[in-house]
Formats: sequence, structure tokens, C-alpha cells
Amino acid sequence: VAGIIGVRPDYVRMDNIVPGESVIRRVLVYHREGKSFQIVKIESTLPFLATGVVPVLEDQYYQVLVSIKKDAVLTAGEFRGQLTIYNTSEEMPKITIPVQGLVMEKPAK
Repeated sequence: VAGIIGVRPDYVRMDNIVPGESVIRRVLVYHREGKSFQIVKIESTLPFLATGVVPVLEDQYYQVLVSIKKDAVLTAGEFRGQLTIYNTSEEMPKITIPVQGLVMEKPAK
């Protein structure tokens, strides 16, 4: 993601997911010039993802948390989608980053 609002890493790599296991990924979102901004909302094209925001440095630096919803029904196979982060920066009010992962077959008991 190139622009005044920086994102690290520049995509969400969910890796291999086994249904029922907890998975949390973190993305750092910050203003490259240290100016104030706030994250307004986050949307996902993948309905089984949950997101949250933790301020690291109020109004300048945030950690976006991405996880699998506890009640999600996952189908084995690869998935790809996007997260859209809406914020108050006039120069870059919307940031879209890709999400990718693989749901593994649930192991037999």
C-alpha cells in the first residue's frame, strides 16, 4: 500500500487454518508524516473474518486485528478477499488490502 497512510504488512496472510483453532493476525496502520487520523470502520469481503482496532499511539498509529469468527463455518480450500479500512485522512480516506489463506480439512478424531 503506497501513500500517506502506511500499512505493514501490506496484505493479511492468514496461512493454513484448521477449523476451530484460534487465528489472529495484526496489521499496523500509521500516518507516514505523523499527522493525526482515526480509523472509522473496517469492512471485509470475507464474512467469516472479525476485525478490531487497538490504538498504539492515539490518533497516529493503530494495530488492526484480524481473526476468524468463533461461529464461522469454513469450507476447506483457498480463500482470497479484501479488507477496506476507512479513516479520517483527507489524502487517503480508504485503504484496501488483500487477505489470503487456506482452510485445511479438520483432522479426524
